[in-house]
Amino acid sequence: MRAIRAFSTLRPYRARHRSVLALGSLWILCTAGTGQMIPWLMGQAVDVLRDPLRQSQLGSFCLAIVVASLVQGFFRYRMRRDLIGASRHIEYALRQDLLSH
Repeated sequence: MRAIRAFSTLRPYRARHRSVLALGSLWILCTAGTGQMIPWLMGQAVDVLRDPLRQSQLGSFCLAIVVASLVQGFFRYRMRRDLIGASRHIEYALRQDLLSH
């Protein structure tokens, strides 16, 4: 319990970057959601391969997998950019407060 209380000193720093941290959390959810779509699309593509009448749909599933991967990459980029950027700003503010003390 004592270790958790040590993080209470970070509240003012987190409060300054609340919107960026919330947006980063949203990007985490979007990344996870699109990450779940890719195996589902792959399973659908395998099911299409088993049915000779639906094999013409295979190209659209391949395209959907590529698009989902690109969208996931975008969300992952934004997640890292926002969260790592906020952490660097918090680190800078902590350092400035420490050195000014």
